[in-house]
Amino acid sequence: TFAFIFMLYGVAETLGWSGAITALSFGITLVSAPAIGGHFFARYISPNVQLSEFSEVERSIFSEVVFLLKTFFFLYLGLSLQFTDVTLIGFGLVATLLVYIARPFLVRFLVPRDTSKRDASLMAIMVPKGLAAAVLASLPRQEGILLGETIEGIVYAVIFFSLIFSAVFVFLLEKEPIKSLYYALFSGFGEPVSVPPVSDTAAE
Repeated sequence: TFAFIFMLYGVAETLGWSGAITALSFGITLVSAPAIGGHFFARYISPNVQLSEFSEVERSIFSEVVFLLKTFFFLYLGLSLQFTDVTLIGFGLVATLLVYIARPFLVRFLVPRDTSKRDASLMAIMVPKGLAAAVLASLPRQEGILLGETIEGIVYAVIFFSLIFSAVFVFLLEKEPIKSLYYALFSGFGEPVSVPPVSDTAAE
């Protein structure tokens, strides 16, 4: 799997496409392989063949690689975030605040009401940006697009502030008054759905 990913990356870059997006698409395809294969290719494969994603060994290897990538990613993020340009840092901070302001309303209107208040609150505060955002943000600069460095700087600032805010809010969510505030925002969540009693006539 790793060798094939590198091959896809090299072929994509040779053809002038994005190797990162190709790897992302390949991962999505692997995850969706059972559903896609079972639906579209059922007539072409033997019923005894079972399409699967990853084995437990592959998942374990990937988790270890991801751990190493995260370690180097945080180091790279720290080296890339330049505090000399206060404007970019300010734009990143404002963008992060807007995300955290909008997130509770999105969760309230999109998440099922049988979700507990605590889970809904966690969904509202867990908005950290990570490696995927950093990779995509670096593409405009690599392609020589106008204001590519500006885009990269703002996204790196958003990643930095979102990680800090998520860590802080996870801690504060267990404390008052933040806990009461978020639980009030998600009033009506986590309550059992009332079922109207069945009349004798309907039961008969």
